[in-house]
Parts: sequence; structure tokens; C-alpha cells
Amino acid sequence: MVDAALDLQETLLEAQSHRGAARLTALRTADAALGRLRLYLRLAHAWRWLSDGQYEYASVRVAEIGRLLGGWLKQAGA
Repeated sequence: MVDAALDLQETLLEAQSHRGAARLTALRTADAALGRLRLYLRLAHAWRWLSDGQYEYASVRVAEIGRLLGGWLKQAGA
């Protein structure tokens, strides 16, 4: 799960340093990484590796990242 979060952060930083089609590609990669992170969070909660409170906290943060990423993708022309 930590690796997935760091992959997401790296792709967002990469997107920040590009323009045009390269930025859009990096943002789409970040969107896929966000999807993996969401999956891992759900699995960790289902397997009781995360408490309900921990899952709620992480889910709220990941949802906010998703909204921001969606806006960036829209702005980039996706």
C-alpha cells in the first residue's frame, strides 16, 4: 500500500514537470495508481489490517486526491 501511495506521488510530480500530451499521459498514469491505492485500502480494511477509523481517514484523503486529479485531467483536456 505504501508503494502504491509513493507511485501515485511520483507520477503526480512527473505530471507537474510536463506540459501538453506528456502531462496528460502522466495524469492518466496517476489515475491508474490512485485506483490501485483505493483497491489496496479496501482490501486492507476487509482483511482487518486497518480499523474502521483508519479506513475512513484514508478514504477521505484519497477521495480528495481523486477530485483534484479529476480536475487536473479535465483541465489537461482528457
